[in-house]
Amino acid sequence: SVPDERILAVGDGILTDVLGGLGESIDTLFISGGLAREETGTVEQPDPARLARFLTEAELEPSYTIGMLR
Repeated sequence: SVPDERILAVGDGILTDVLGGLGESIDTLFISGGLAREETGTVEQPDPARLARFLTEAELEPSYTIGMLR
């Protein structure tokens, strides 16, 4: 069995992937360059102000955010 502190939920869906990870009390990595690319202004990395607005509107706070995975 893997302890929860070693698990990372990764995804581009704030209301599915991130919300699910938070619901399980595990760390989350939000990929802002996927489904929310336009809202977060993500080219390579998200625009900080647009990301903050997006997360505030979603009322969610992922543990980490990155623009894209390669």
